[in-house]
Amino acid sequence: MTPVTSQAGFTILEMLVATVVFAVILLVLVVGVIALNNTFFKSTTQSNTQAVARSIIDELAHKIEFSSTVQPVLQNGSWKGFCVDNVMYDYQLNTQVSGTQHALVRTDNGSCLANAKTFTATLPAGNTELISKNMRLGQLTITAGGAAGNMYDISIIVAYGDNDLLTDKNNKTPADAAFDWPSAHCKSTIGEQFCAVAPLTTTVMRRL
Repeated sequence: MTPVTSQAGFTILEMLVATVVFAVILLVLVVGVIALNNTFFKSTTQSNTQAVARSIIDELAHKIEFSSTVQPVLQNGSWKGFCVDNVMYDYQLNTQVSGTQHALVRTDNGSCLANAKTFTATLPAGNTELISKNMRLGQLTITAGGAAGNMYDISIIVAYGDNDLLTDKNNKTPADAAFDWPSAHCKSTIGEQFCAVAPLTTTVMRRL
């Protein structure tokens, strides 16, 4: 007697259903990985930008607290500046830092010049860029107050990202001269994980 061998297998419909189910599962996994990756980069970008802003405002607060003089210098083109004793800070707003573009430069152990210095290439010795690459300085103000004139309000905005990733309350970009930095924020768009805005303020009393 010849044994009967089953020839049963998957039908085309069953194969199609299995393929669709597998594709859906794979799509969900891919979307999840992309979302997780974007969240990681967004968090890292925000953390790094916040750290730079915090480092700058802490340095300025510390130097002003134990300084004898804080004075602005005359603007030189797009560059502005101020001196805290013999340490000079030169800055230009809304300029993304790159190999040849600078935003906030500290000159140690120099003299306080009458005009702000300009920097357009590799920094000479004794000068330090305080803003990281691809970041920019949106705002920097130091305002004296108090009855004795020894209280200083420091406000700073550091941003990371290209112009097309940043916007303000009027839907303008930093390329617009009327861009409102106090309301600056990142757009909800492709690439938003590479955008961050870090505004910080503090008040310090000069003790000397």
